[in-house]
Amino acid sequence: MINKLFRYLLIIALLAAAHPAAAQNNAEIRADRYGAIVVEAKTGKILLAEHADRLLHPASLTKLMTLYLTFAALRAGKINEDTALTVSPYAANASPTKLGLEAGDTVTTRDAVLGVITRSANDAARVLAENIGGNEDRFAAIMTSTAHRLGMRNTTFRNASGLPNPGQISTPKDMAILARAIITHFPEYYHLFSTQSFVFRGQDITNHNHLMERYPGMDGMKTGYVAASGFNLVASAMQNNTRLIGVVYGGRSALLRDNYMADMLDKSFLLAAIDAAHSSPKYAGTVLQVTHANLTPAPPSDIPSTQNTPSEVVAAQDPDTADDNTVTPPPPTETKREDAVAVDKIQVASAAWGVQIGAFRSHREALRALHHARDNYRDLHNTVPAVAPVKTRSGKLYQARLTGLTQANAASACTALKARGHTCVAIRPAG
Repeated sequence: MINKLFRYLLIIALLAAAHPAAAQNNAEIRADRYGAIVVEAKTGKILLAEHADRLLHPASLTKLMTLYLTFAALRAGKINEDTALTVSPYAANASPTKLGLEAGDTVTTRDAVLGVITRSANDAARVLAENIGGNEDRFAAIMTSTAHRLGMRNTTFRNASGLPNPGQISTPKDMAILARAIITHFPEYYHLFSTQSFVFRGQDITNHNHLMERYPGMDGMKTGYVAASGFNLVASAMQNNTRLIGVVYGGRSALLRDNYMADMLDKSFLLAAIDAAHSSPKYAGTVLQVTHANLTPAPPSDIPSTQNTPSEVVAAQDPDTADDNTVTPPPPTETKREDAVAVDKIQVASAAWGVQIGAFRSHREALRALHHARDNYRDLHNTVPAVAPVKTRSGKLYQARLTGLTQANAASACTALKARGHTCVAIRPAG
């Protein structure tokens, strides 16, 4: 009983100290531009939050969405890491910071991505936007629609770089959703955020994220600054098998912002270690929502899942309405068809084989069949689900397909599925 009481007293004392602004020198943060949040990456549990829903200018944190869509294009086969991307005059004329790309030049996808991650290169961000989306305005529209499908309700993007635009707004909570989506949806690319430097055409391009050099376990993600925002930072760090994501807006300098983030992460790791998140104020005990980004032709769905792929949902209670003591996802809901917009703008005809495992009466049934197949058949583990509605004489059906296979894997998967009595048809690459 005494140990239990001591633990509760420790939790109360820690929570009092852990309020984001409680132990901070006000000189570190611009109060009118301040917002902060820390969440557990795996569960989405919110540990600390203050002004987490405040509408603020993301500055170069914007580039996280540019990178998210770039990773989607890479996985979809629209581009690869060695694709030579064309540099337009518009991209070359971007304001600093930049790689110094010249109009008419080309740059590989990998170099553009690393330039965005390390130097926060605005010219590289524009190159990615134009080569994936056609032009930056169209790409910004895709960024916004993708943000909303991820659950970033209060975010609007106007450009790919984060350069000043009064209409470009987001919130600390929305940026935490985006950071979590990158980590969970694209684990094969997350390691790029730990790049300290890379050589580009004889130049040593170093990372602006200096907190990564000194904070234990920190391995990404992105800094940001414009005059209207102050110094912003999204950080991700792993300690004792727990990964946290922190977001802070409104630092008065890069150093003060970094110190503020380090303090928040220290307290949050302590909170996580004593399993006290369910007792913290307002947000804690709720789960940060990350919904399906609709990277395949399927309408998004809110079916809960724990799989770390971009085709699935890490569903959550809404912090404003959920019971503070529950982290149970809400029941599955169907999504309106109009939510599935602009998918074709970030997809191209697949260069890979796929399998169709049936046609179902509802979108939900099709998704469940896809998840079951992918989870239970080795050849399908890394595939991308797609649900396509089709009209038949008996009504609408939903075709369930898994893409991203080799011909041999598609044949092997169909053999295994048919052996267990399932329908399966190998699908040739389109185009």
